[in-house]
Amino acid sequence: MEQRPLVYVNHITNLSDARYCAGMGVDLLGFNIDPSDPDYVSPETYQQLVGWVSGPERVVVAGSVPFNDKRMVEDYAPQYVHLHGAQLNNWPATSLKLIVEIPAESLADFRQQLEARTDIAFLVVPNLKEPITPALTGGIPVLAGLEPSARISLAQLEKAGVAGIVLQGTKESSPGLKDYDHLSQVLEDLIGSR
Repeated sequence: MEQRPLVYVNHITNLSDARYCAGMGVDLLGFNIDPSDPDYVSPETYQQLVGWVSGPERVVVAGSVPFNDKRMVEDYAPQYVHLHGAQLNNWPATSLKLIVEIPAESLADFRQQLEARTDIAFLVVPNLKEPITPALTGGIPVLAGLEPSARISLAQLEKAGVAGIVLQGTKESSPGLKDYDHLSQVLEDLIGSR
């Protein structure tokens, strides 16, 4: 892998995670916009968080929120929308780039949809066990979703055929008090050497 992998950290709920990730060179920050999710970030909180961060592009994680391009653009102004493959049929083409999460065992079922869409920037494949081939993904770059305690090397990413990884932020124990162990080792291994 000639260039470093893309790193996407989602479930960002606090300024500590957002600033830490930006400082470490993370490429994408994800914020959940589903009010029924425990990691929900309101438009007001989102604006406060991203106002203190520069560098990473912003992703809104749709959860069970139905398509509403205007609301997403006006309230959140992200560069990407992250949704599950099951939602793909209900999302018309949009000006926002999509990040679509599909389990590895279901990729073949989505192949025609993936090939027909031009707005999908990345696929997220959680708990990836086997290498991914471009034939399975229609040539769309894949990000491997990692468990919070997982470690991965550049060689493992290259062998898996993925463009990067997805990690998760965590809640603060109290404002400004945060443990970064779940992120720091992977970020230092993959980004720190650049």
